[in-house]
Amino acid sequence: MKNIIYIVFLLLIVLCPFEGSGMVREKKDTGKNKNSAYQKLFDGKSVKTAKGVMTIHYAGGNVYVEFPLDLLGKDMLFASSIENTSDNGEGVVGQFAGTPQVFVFTKEGNYVQARLRQGAPVCNGSGDANMESALEKSFMPGVYATFKIETYTPDNRAVVLNMTSFFLEHTAFTNPFSSQAANSVWGFVGRNQKYKANRNLFQEVKADGRSVTVVCESGYDVDHIVVGSVTRQNIKVSVTFNKMLVVLPEDKMTPRYADSRIGVSFVTIPEIGKEKSILTKKHLARRWRVEPSDEVAYWAGQVVEPKKPIVFYLDTLMPESWTKYVRAGIEEWNKAFERIGFKNVLRAVPFPGTSDFDAGNIQHSVIRYSPTSPNMYRPQQSMLVDNRSGEILNASLYLHHHFLFILHRDRLLYTMAADPEARKAVLSEEVMGQLIKSLMIREIGSCLGLRSNLRASSVYPVDSLRSATFTREHGLSPSIMDMVPYNYVAQEEDVKNGVMLVQDKLGEYDYYAIEWLYKPIRGVKNADEECDTLDRWIKESRLDIAKTYGHTPFTSNVYDPRILSEDLGNDHVKAGEYLIKNLKKSMAHCREWFAEEDKTLELQNKLYGFMQGRYMDGLNRIASYIGGMYINEGNSDENVQHYAVVPKAKQREAINFLLAQAKDLEWLDNQELRHDLRVNSSAVQQKRMDIFGLLFSRWYMVIMSSRKASGGYTADEYMDELYRMVWEGTIKRRKLDPLERDFQMAFLAAVIASSTVTEDAAKLDAHTKALAQGISSGRQVYDPILCEKMERMQVENISGFYAQEGIKVNTLSRSHVFYQMLLKIDGMVNNAMKTSTGEMKDYYEYLHYKIRQALDVEGIR
Repeated sequence: MKNIIYIVFLLLIVLCPFEGSGMVREKKDTGKNKNSAYQKLFDGKSVKTAKGVMTIHYAGGNVYVEFPLDLLGKDMLFASSIENTSDNGEGVVGQFAGTPQVFVFTKEGNYVQARLRQGAPVCNGSGDANMESALEKSFMPGVYATFKIETYTPDNRAVVLNMTSFFLEHTAFTNPFSSQAANSVWGFVGRNQKYKANRNLFQEVKADGRSVTVVCESGYDVDHIVVGSVTRQNIKVSVTFNKMLVVLPEDKMTPRYADSRIGVSFVTIPEIGKEKSILTKKHLARRWRVEPSDEVAYWAGQVVEPKKPIVFYLDTLMPESWTKYVRAGIEEWNKAFERIGFKNVLRAVPFPGTSDFDAGNIQHSVIRYSPTSPNMYRPQQSMLVDNRSGEILNASLYLHHHFLFILHRDRLLYTMAADPEARKAVLSEEVMGQLIKSLMIREIGSCLGLRSNLRASSVYPVDSLRSATFTREHGLSPSIMDMVPYNYVAQEEDVKNGVMLVQDKLGEYDYYAIEWLYKPIRGVKNADEECDTLDRWIKESRLDIAKTYGHTPFTSNVYDPRILSEDLGNDHVKAGEYLIKNLKKSMAHCREWFAEEDKTLELQNKLYGFMQGRYMDGLNRIASYIGGMYINEGNSDENVQHYAVVPKAKQREAINFLLAQAKDLEWLDNQELRHDLRVNSSAVQQKRMDIFGLLFSRWYMVIMSSRKASGGYTADEYMDELYRMVWEGTIKRRKLDPLERDFQMAFLAAVIASSTVTEDAAKLDAHTKALAQGISSGRQVYDPILCEKMERMQVENISGFYAQEGIKVNTLSRSHVFYQMLLKIDGMVNNAMKTSTGEMKDYYEYLHYKIRQALDVEGIR
């Protein structure tokens, strides 16, 4: 018995040592100590918590993020959107602000570093695996911020970081102010936003399956700057916005390479070519991930739904009268997807009434309503793209209330001469709805990754646009992605026959572009294997003129007369004749049509100026033939003529038309209308100068085109042509009527200005810019039509690979040519003065005096 007790005692000593024996085992780490540290972060504090892909807390004035260890090394997008604002002229509700950036988080000891990926990642196309290591070392993400690990979560799966500075402080990445906001007046007004940290206020935290968000309000003092001078200072602006960290898809979408011969937008990434050749560029098309939900059925030829539809959420604050037309514009694109085997790809649904819906979250593409400044003429767009693959993650639109005025105005300007339904101060809901739908189709096309195709409208014969049968079947243009105006070619009898006035459906090019961008290609494993098929589709499209595409030019460099904004048909001269016929009718009857509805004359005042603007737009399109070149995109293995000069006969037709217009301007001064409107100077003389400005401004284009190819004018031929047309009466020594004399004086003024003889001695080149402005003082003024054009240009992404830039025509001064022309006119006028009598003699003496005054010859009487 004693032996048993002894043995048990020994076992107790061995198996159950007590503290202080020197034989204590190291305690297994159960996480309780860490749990204690975890609890201390929040003990005694008011805590707001949201759980999702990460858990995020706000406690004691700090933002704590439980960062999962398995998300270390993953790409994340840091972005922001405006929740509300005190001044929507600085940015509108829902707009994604700043410049979203990609971060990757790494753990180094007791710290986690937020590393910023600078620019697009370099693609390894060399086929050498060792190159990957070299690229990683050379283009590693740089450390943006370092966060000390406060503790681990109780389950040890995440580290807790104090990310207050990351989410609450102001950064360029989350700057809430759009560079194209209403207060900027599209670049005329500079704005300096000064962040005020003492006006920063936390509001809430949010989380979901892909992102965590901190909502905060920030205060700014804003200065407005015009031509270097501060016009308004320290305007108090408060903005509440969502700052979100979003986990990018780990299974990246297979990219599709863009092509310069079709209008798709793209992201550019650098690539090291095969066998480590030179660094080149890859252009990844921007597109949504549209994949068949049932691949077996899809490849068997059935129409299937996508795995994930493209959903646009419609703002419930939007006026009810807009909603069904906005939805119709969105869903119109489903017709194009049905052709490639998908149904119900695009869906338009109202904001859900549930509390868990967040319209400011990156996962929700939205159409927001914005009652904003009248400076905003067009909808604005935000697009967030995964630059690794080109996948569109979010594309949202913001509809400014003022865009209705633009739709209404253009419908009146272009069609009221032909359509009695347009002769109203307030258009019917049905008419306005059609305009909203048409605009939305184009805007959604941009959200799908399509580019403008301004060349599309140039393929239809002008007279076909007067046919109800043709327009109902083919529309006004093969592409809604053209900036298709309302049908200004149509006449009143055409409207009675049912001709289309507004393009509110897709064109054949649009179906083709969606097919090229989204149709799956069977059996391919990567983007490179798609290239041959995509190239073949483009070459096959050459056989169908309706699938023509042309780059969007910069507004100051119009080389190809087929690629213009708001043109119709294949002949600008013929289309211009119809446009001017309608404008003359509108000018003559405008007072009559709106007498009852527009008693304040506000609308008529605007229309009077806008009609003159549309008239000059038409003349500008016609002038584009002069020195113009037809430019075509094509690869070296295609039989494509890359450029050809507009034939001389067509250029001469344009010159004759413009000169004829300069003699037929009296209709612009509708005396009955002008009598009732606010006092304005006569438009005739200014428009006559504008026409000569057009003719002279195209001279440089004539020089360029004549150097490229034969068939057009040379520079000397062009100037001689103008000279003969303008001075024909004087050359033939016949009596001139008052109109011819005004004509000659306008021409002479343009020659004097372009010769620079009246300029400072240091100025030795022709000032065609001043000439085009009507030989004005050059004072910069706010022009709403110009602002609208700037807006349209700025919202566009870079076109093709890339839009045609300016071409240096001649590095030498050409003022001497105009100087010689001035001397030639002087000699002719001097002879005419000697052989004329009476009023004509007085006229030529005056011209002779002005020439001699310009030449500053001694001995002037």
